[in-house]
Amino acid sequence: MNYRKKPICHAFLAIALLSLLPPTTDALGQTPRPVAECDYLEVDLASFNILYWTSWRPIAVDKGGRGPNAWDYRRAMVVDVIKGFEADVIGLQESMFPQTEYLRAKLEDDFGIVDAYCEGRKRGGLGNPILYRKDRFKVEKWGRFWFSDTPDEPASKTWGNDHPRFCLWAYLVEKETGKGFFMYNVHFDHASHNSMRRSAVLLNERIAQREPKAPFVTVGDFNVLEDDEVVHYMKGKELRIDGEAFKNPQPVVDTFRVKHGEEADGATFHAFFSREPIKIDFIFTEKQMEVVDTEIVRYNKDGAYPSDHYPVTATIRFQ
Repeated sequence: MNYRKKPICHAFLAIALLSLLPPTTDALGQTPRPVAECDYLEVDLASFNILYWTSWRPIAVDKGGRGPNAWDYRRAMVVDVIKGFEADVIGLQESMFPQTEYLRAKLEDDFGIVDAYCEGRKRGGLGNPILYRKDRFKVEKWGRFWFSDTPDEPASKTWGNDHPRFCLWAYLVEKETGKGFFMYNVHFDHASHNSMRRSAVLLNERIAQREPKAPFVTVGDFNVLEDDEVVHYMKGKELRIDGEAFKNPQPVVDTFRVKHGEEADGATFHAFFSREPIKIDFIFTEKQMEVVDTEIVRYNKDGAYPSDHYPVTATIRFQ
């Protein structure tokens, strides 16, 4: 893999270089304070729902119960796609323990993995692992909370969802500069709209409580369309639940729309084309951050796809 080393900007270096130049004055006759040309942390990110390994999609299966899109047929492509991102940090969804262990073995030269699973046991249920470039970043701290009235109770579910859903987060610090950011990786429930709405509120309440108050990005499979009130709430509009009004304390933007506008095809979930593709996967960040680039990766090999979701990538400069 060709790992593209990110630009690292040091304020002290810029100041040192500027100090060698003749002094200048502004319109008021004052000497301006030297400012670094760039003082940011640029990170390549990705979000990828890899489809749990026991899924039978599509409907046609062989006598062994394994369709052409079973995990064994897709897993090498998933590795190829992850390597092709050249991303620094990746949020996966629907990764069961055997899948995560396969990816760990194939990617261990480059990536560390933060992982935990829905059922509260290490090997139980679906997981939202976070992969990170271990030569560039270290995990300062990490945690998880369940989308329920008792978010710190493992595997809790109280909002109408059949399966436990949770957020896995990590505070990642660049080793060379000490600059860090928070990554929140989620997989909202697919059926209970009550759970989707309340999950969004809890998610952003927890983000508001983060320490330190470093930049953050929220990625994942939100299981809602762009025109849903959950997405509008994420972006700053009021959300009402049972007569109570909620507003996101730190509104975000959809990185894909920032770069490509409202008319671009943003579909991410294609279900192996058993249905019309829809956009339900997002990379959100704070409004003041610079979105350098973003892409929906529609990679396939002779018509075979690594998952029923397209991965989403974004390059963000955290100011």
